[in-house]
Amino acid sequence: MTGTSMSATATPGQLLPKIQLLVGPVVFVGDLIPGTHFLSLNINSAYDRNPECVAGDKARLLDHLVTMRGRLFFSRDPDFVMVKVMRDRQSRYIPFDPYTSFKRFDH
Repeated sequence: MTGTSMSATATPGQLLPKIQLLVGPVVFVGDLIPGTHFLSLNINSAYDRNPECVAGDKARLLDHLVTMRGRLFFSRDPDFVMVKVMRDRQSRYIPFDPYTSFKRFDH
């Protein structure tokens, strides 16, 4: 099953494609969360069109992926192509199970 959702905050009309796998969804997060450093709700880009709303978009998506054991596929992270997301004891979103390259997906 595949699908998309739309972000109206980072880049208006930006589609966030989702591929549903047996082990959970993979979402291409584009400019909404371009890399692991942007997992913090307090960090956004200077180019965001509605920066005051980005935290809400990110929180909804990340909460969904934590619940569904999903992965983020990044557009510009210098170290990771894809990660799972979880919450630490302080309820911050943190990456785990990172992929440093992507040739084939075996999970």
